[in-house]
Amino acid sequence: MKVLSVVAALGVLWLAGCTVAATPSPVQSVAPSPSEVASIYPYSIPWPADELETKWLYASTAWDGESRIDHGNMYTDEVRTRDGYLFAFGLPISGTAADMQELVALQATEWHGCSREPSEEHPLAGGGEEGIFAVHDCGGETVLRWFAVHKGFGLFAALIVAPDADPQTAQAHFEHQIGELVWTD
Repeated sequence: MKVLSVVAALGVLWLAGCTVAATPSPVQSVAPSPSEVASIYPYSIPWPADELETKWLYASTAWDGESRIDHGNMYTDEVRTRDGYLFAFGLPISGTAADMQELVALQATEWHGCSREPSEEHPLAGGGEEGIFAVHDCGGETVLRWFAVHKGFGLFAALIVAPDADPQTAQAHFEHQIGELVWTD
């Protein structure tokens, strides 16, 4: 037993004197989205890693449909992108994407001073589901919103456009990435 301990100790000393050339890891082109890591919500938005400024923060509690939503609170998955704050949340719902939009619009108007009616709205599919894309003003900030329902789960994703970001470029990025969304259930 003593011999084994001495051999092990000598091996450690020998390794300590060696240099090991590290092999660089390949750069990840797409950052893991919430469902690939820890989201409690059944979706994945594969956002390009070079467009992310922070790591994803994940919801710790599923939204109940009534509690106040703020990006970065316990109900939202969130990440800072080059275009602004991207966040998502959802809940089981028996309605449509329009019903989800109505629920969020009522609460966002009350909680955040958002415009009740969008300045732009059009259909936008994500993950094979028809959804609704809308642009709102929320207290002077441009907020891009997307709503969809998949197998009885209503999902809301939004991007609060950063003051230094170009709104049209941010919208193009957001719409493209929503188109890449995957449902994980």
